Order: sequence, then structure tokens, then C-alpha cells
Amino acid sequence: MTVQAATMPELIGRMGEWGERELFLHTDGFDIRSWSYGRAIATARRVVALLGRKGVAPGDRVMLWAPNSPEWATTFLGCFLAGVVPVPIDLRFRPPFLREVASQTEASLLFITQARTNPLSGIQAIALESLEETLEGVGGEAFQPAQPSADDMAEIVYTSGTTAHPRGVVLTHRNLMSELEAFQPVVPTEPEYRFLSVLPLSHIFEQMGGLLLPISRGGTVIYPATVRPSTLLRVLRREHPNAMMVVPRFMELLQDRILREIRSRPPVELAFRALLTLSPHLPLTARRWLFRPVLRDLGGCLKYLVSGGAPLDPGLEAFWESVGMIVLQGYGLTETASAVTCTRVGDTRLGSVGKPLSNQEIRLAADGEILVRGENVTPGYYRRPDLTADAFEDGWLKTGDVGFLDSDGYLYIRGRKKEMIVTSSGVNVYPEDVERVLNQLPGVRDSAAVEWKGKVHAVLLLDPGVDPRLIVRQANLRLDPSQRIQGHTVWPYPDFPRTATMKVRKASVLDYLRSRGAEAA
Repeated sequence: MTVQAATMPELIGRMGEWGERELFLHTDGFDIRSWSYGRAIATARRVVALLGRKGVAPGDRVMLWAPNSPEWATTFLGCFLAGVVPVPIDLRFRPPFLREVASQTEASLLFITQARTNPLSGIQAIALESLEETLEGVGGEAFQPAQPSADDMAEIVYTSGTTAHPRGVVLTHRNLMSELEAFQPVVPTEPEYRFLSVLPLSHIFEQMGGLLLPISRGGTVIYPATVRPSTLLRVLRREHPNAMMVVPRFMELLQDRILREIRSRPPVELAFRALLTLSPHLPLTARRWLFRPVLRDLGGCLKYLVSGGAPLDPGLEAFWESVGMIVLQGYGLTETASAVTCTRVGDTRLGSVGKPLSNQEIRLAADGEILVRGENVTPGYYRRPDLTADAFEDGWLKTGDVGFLDSDGYLYIRGRKKEMIVTSSGVNVYPEDVERVLNQLPGVRDSAAVEWKGKVHAVLLLDPGVDPRLIVRQANLRLDPSQRIQGHTVWPYPDFPRTATMKVRKASVLDYLRSRGAEAA
């Protein structure tokens, strides 16, 4: 399959081919709002008229700060049709961050959720929950979509809510369409795609895999009203999605829920463990039949878990494959318009993030840093030529990640270059290696390995009553001598601070250690 579109307006124009097929569902498992492709296009065109009436001209920037919904998605598409540059912002980012972004981008308008107060003085806000009412009487103007060139700026994506000077990644129409085109041959063909969207659309991973890809395939996207587990389970059982874009943390939580229920019934647990040992040797259909009670609890149709945004533990990948899921994973950045590499159905290697997509190149620097080149790669950071210059080397994007390639060209990620622990004895330790061991121990909900005073220090998120010293002793028995934990701190809050893709914010963890003057135990 091919996209046959060079710009976002061209892709949106093709949506008319799907007519009254269902595009969006917004549901909490009880109430349902359904949008057809035709309705979405009509609403996006009215958004174009609304932007014109508000004095927003082509090339102006418009911010979106709200949870996923049909209104969010159609406003996003309407911006492209108008030639306006959307600036999606994660709902968890705080008002000071929004004010900094608004200042950098000189935003003309803010689309917001009614659950938030407009933090931007002098910039009008429109609540997306009342978008339909706002659009009443709008749209009588003759519609003419924008005709940008492939190298025009399409959107600006901000990736961090913690830096004093946030950096906006510029993505062009060529970047987005190149990435979408590269996905087509590696995404399996299904009679119908029903995507459950749980990651924020402000993140390029969900935009690409959970919105633009379904649109290109005539799929349906289901937006739950919340991402609370009880709501998600209702939606899974009622709407029967067959694919989800997920982060490893979500897969961990879902696995923990299943295993807790299994452990509460010892005879069932014994049979379950036996089946887990047997299932890797069976075809997918047999695995799905053996574990049909588990799959039925997840709606019965869920088949594809597409993981990204953070490293996927091989043990977690193996568990979901064993119970009958097809686990696909990729590696990429906002700067690469989503994935650089991905695994293919029937062509996976445990622990690998796969091979490069067809229109992209990767190579490794002398220190193992992954370098990327391709039409999907950003031209740079918005109004930050200094950052842009630092990010590239001879035309290759420096990802900041360290990895290695096996003899067949499969990529494996070791970790973030800047987070690598250099001990006082000069040994390099990758935090992910330490965390992988810790997170497999009973009683450890999550962990963060950091460098603290030249030593490997473990910050532990534990179940109540678990002895952290015992955890550290058990972990050190499994770690190489150079990796062993030399100090630990118990994290005192219900969860770690996290990014939009649920990765632990190591900088915030280190800030906490500094504030407490933590010493190695």
C-alpha cells in the first residue's frame, strides 16, 4: 500500500474515499459518540473557516492543550487544511511551560479543555468540548484547502515539560508523509483496523500510529473518556479494538493485573504457568485459543500491541507473545517523525527494536551513539539554530542514544548517552541493565538507576513492607561486579515523575536526591 500524498492537506483530502465509514468513537464504555469520515472532514473544513474569522493566517501558530478526542483530532486536521501550524502540548505540562511555548511560537490561538483555565494572557482560548457549538453558523465561506510545499513547516512538537527553555521540533509535510509512507509495507493488512488510543496525541508516536496511519487505512480510532483501568477495560470489552499503540509501562501494568488475578487462584496459576512454558512452541492461533480467557477479559479481539517511547523489557515482550499477542516495537524520536526502526510480523528478535524503515539510514558513531539520516528527519529546532547545529554531524542526526547492530542489521538499544553512569573507577554502566534486573524482583514496582557521587545508586518504588536492602542484595547477585548497586533510596511517593510516554524523569529523581542530600546506604 502507498499513501499517495505529499502533504497533509492531500492526505486529508483522500479521507473522502471512506465516506460514511466510522472514523472516531468517543466512549467511556457506556455513552458513545461516533464520527464518520465525512463528518470529520466537514468539521475540519469548518475549523478552517473559524480560524479565518479569528484572524489566524496561513503560517500562524495555534496551540492545542487538551486530552484526546474527536474534536482534538479534527481541529488538528483543520489546522493543516488552513495552512496553520499546530503546536500540540501535553496536557500534563504546566502553565509556565505553555507561556514559554506561546512566547517562542507567537501563538495566535489556544484550543483548550474546559477542565483548564487559560494561562495565556492576550491569547483567546476555545474549549474543544464546545467546539460544535462554537462552529454553529461557521462554514458558509467557499472552502479552498492550503497548498503547502512538501518542505513547508507542518507542525511544531515540544518534547519536554521540565526544561527552562523548551525546544520545539519542526516537522515538515515531507517528514510526516515520508514516515507514513515507510510504515505502509510493514503494517499487516487486516479487514478492519480498530485502534484504541490511550497515548496523548501531543506525542508524535500516537499522532503517527494512532491517527495518521488509521486514516490512511480507513480504520477506526476509539478515544476513551479517561485512561483509568476500569474505563479502559469497559471500552476493550464493548468496542473490541484489535490494535493499540502502547508504552512498556502500560504493558507492565496490564501484565501485573493479570498475574495478580491468576495468583489469587493457586490451581489456575499452576495451569497458567504450564501453558506459558508450552505456548512459545505453538502457532499464534493455538496460543490465542489456549489463553482465550485472558484475551476475552481484554475484549477478545485485541491482537497487536505496538510498543514505543521507551525500552521494552524482553521478558515483558515474551509474556505478551506467549499469551497470543503480536508485539511490534520500534525505535525513534520526535525529531524523526516517529519510528526509525521497527520489527515486522514474523521477523522479530527478542530485545531488538528491528531494522530501519525503508527510507531511513542508521549508523553508529565511534562511541556507539545512533546516527540517523532520511526524509523523515527534522530540519531542526524552531528558532534555535544553535540547538540545530549541535544536533547534526555531517548531515546525520545525533540521537543521543547508544546501541549496537547485530550481524543481520537488527538494532539493539543500550540506553541514553547522557544517562550512562560513569563510576568513580571509570567504568561505564547502562542504567537500563540495572533497572531490568531490579524490576524483575518481586515487590519492585519500578526503579531508576542513576549516578550518585560516582556510584551506581538505585531509587526504588516498592510494594508496602518490602525491605530495600534485601532487594539490593538480590539484584547484586544477578549483576556483573561492575554494575552492582552501591547505594539506594526508597522513593516516597506513589509513582515516579514521568514523561508523556511513561519514562521516569531521571532529572527529577536526581533533583530529589540533591534536595535530601541522599547518601549511599
